[in-house]
Amino acid sequence: MIIGAVAVVVTGGGTAAAFAAFAPATVTDQIRCYSRASLDGGDDNLFGTSAAQATAADGSKTVIPAAEVCSTLWRYGLLAPDSRGAVHVPSDAEPTRSAPPLVACALRNGIAAVFPGDDNTCTALCLPRLAE
Repeated sequence: MIIGAVAVVVTGGGTAAAFAAFAPATVTDQIRCYSRASLDGGDDNLFGTSAAQATAADGSKTVIPAAEVCSTLWRYGLLAPDSRGAVHVPSDAEPTRSAPPLVACALRNGIAAVFPGDDNTCTALCLPRLAE
């Protein structure tokens, strides 16, 4: 886990926004898996889908890294480029597809968000990288 953070200032059009370079997810039972590197659509109509981290009957939880969860959705075909929501696939689907390069960021509401993209994607969206 990364404890410290670096402040970054992004300027454009005469405005400045400061945000941490890395931040943890404070909402640990939800992940957003995006199908494009965009926050368009907001929470209700996002390009992608939400995934949940399950809790076992005994109350224990195995936390799977956000990028790994979303990579699995891509490999099973539940996410496709620019899709809104999960794509319907047969229940006997196999992980035959490939996932694009993915990067994990932290949304302002504390939810981990995984986008197709590279190390610059979070900065371009004015979000900190996820500190896992």
